[in-house]
Amino acid sequence: MPQEPQRKDSSWLRYAGLTTELLVTIGLGAWLGLWIDRKVHLSIPVFTLVLSLGALIVALWRLIKSMRDG
Repeated sequence: MPQEPQRKDSSWLRYAGLTTELLVTIGLGAWLGLWIDRKVHLSIPVFTLVLSLGALIVALWRLIKSMRDG
């Protein structure tokens, strides 16, 4: 069976999915960091900073990788 040509409207869905993935990844990192900081009662939010930054790096890496793959 011949494949149907992809519609041009699907590109915005791809970018919406990438945006959602970025927001969820960074949000989960920040939430987990806050949760851990509350449990261990640190004066400086070390886990929030580290996990938020780590989530940002992972999210950007996945974004760049998905953009290269097309």
